Amino acid sequence: MNALPMSPAAAGQDGEHLWIDNLILAVLVLAGGWIAARVPMPGGLPLPFWPPAGVVLAGLLCFGWRALPGLVIGTLLLFYDLTFYQWRPLPILIAGAGLIAQGAAGAWLVRRVQGGALAFTRAQDFGLFLLLGGLLPSLLGSSAWLTGFGLSLTQYWPTAILAQLSGVAIVAPIVFAWALRAQPAWQGRMRTVALPLVLVTALLVALLNPLLGPMDADTRELLRVAHIHAAWWLMSAGLFVCALLAVLLLQLTARSAAVRALVEQRTAELERANAELAREIDVRKRTELRLREAMEEAASAGRLKNEFLGNMSHELRTPLNAVIGMTELALDAELPGEVRAYLEAARSGAGELLTLIDGMIDFSQMSRGGLQIEATRYRLRQLLSGPLKAAGERARAKGLVFQVRIEEALPDLLIGDPGRLRQIVQHLTDNAVKFTAHGGIEVRVSELPGTVGARLLSIEVVDTGIGVPEDHREAIFDPFHQ
Repeated sequence: MNALPMSPAAAGQDGEHLWIDNLILAVLVLAGGWIAARVPMPGGLPLPFWPPAGVVLAGLLCFGWRALPGLVIGTLLLFYDLTFYQWRPLPILIAGAGLIAQGAAGAWLVRRVQGGALAFTRAQDFGLFLLLGGLLPSLLGSSAWLTGFGLSLTQYWPTAILAQLSGVAIVAPIVFAWALRAQPAWQGRMRTVALPLVLVTALLVALLNPLLGPMDADTRELLRVAHIHAAWWLMSAGLFVCALLAVLLLQLTARSAAVRALVEQRTAELERANAELAREIDVRKRTELRLREAMEEAASAGRLKNEFLGNMSHELRTPLNAVIGMTELALDAELPGEVRAYLEAARSGAGELLTLIDGMIDFSQMSRGGLQIEATRYRLRQLLSGPLKAAGERARAKGLVFQVRIEEALPDLLIGDPGRLRQIVQHLTDNAVKFTAHGGIEVRVSELPGTVGARLLSIEVVDTGIGVPEDHREAIFDPFHQ
């Protein structure tokens, strides 16, 4: 016979606690039968409550054949007690064998049909357990021990079956709670199931036993007929209530255990999720740190690149200015037409190259924190002559009218940044020529009206080109926006 799965401490699988478990089972069988036998019933019937049936069934289910020594010893002592300490081998052996066989048959049926998971989470599970382990085997066991003691099957069989059913219903959960206390489904049921059942059953027997015990002649005449039978039926009803209490307690504790297991599962999942989240946060922090370090390295490399670009641009301007100056000096001399054209092309290319270099210098300065604006003296008309002359030539080449109007009252000697001013005028006129297909371009230079304190210069470039759409005008001064 297979036993229910248990821990070694509960089942005695290591051999250390096996004799203790057998001793406890023997005491339970003997004590249960002794108490039942000493509660008299009307007409000599036994108490409709036979605890040994529940002890033997639960013991065999929990411990298997390892429980046989304790159960056999307890059964023999029990029936020896029931014969009033007279050694009658045949009745004792027949009754004892019937009780053990009844428990073995019930355990075999339960294992075959219900398996080993007897948590009793549903009432129908406990009802099937009573049918397989209590009712069907009791038909065999009751007839055996009634026959062994020479009692009438017709008279005593129904009461014996009822006694064994109540014993299985009330005592088996108590034994399960003790033997399976280490199993998750039965943890805590010693307190929540076994203890209430023991207390309620003991209270029921203690209250009704005086009504069923020996009485004097006068009391017997008054109470024997009516009250004794009423007490018997009350005892039977009380035992039925105890069986229902066992079902209720088993279901409540099973559901509580299921809820507790679910809470533990959800808690474990939450802890795993929190741990995973913590790991992800840690990984993200390390990634952000590496990214920040990479950005700092990139920024440092960018600064080095911009410094190099600015330094190289400044170094390139010196020889390029020399090339432009020498070209202009050569153009001042009398030259053949073909040579002059070559020199003018060289001067134009050098000017464009100088413009590109100035742009690289500006970019490097912006990358390092902003442009530096100079405040030096310069001559306005001399400064504007170069970019305006070049723009005029390109405009007339496209068939455009190019006009320059400088206010006569405007002073020629001014203070500012001549390089930036030349760059701005050149960019504005280049764009005007580039985006004007017909018509003309006019450059107006005047004093900005309405200024207070310092006198400000106003330079306007007006063209008949495509212009700038209104929805784009706010982005004109955005960096790197075309």
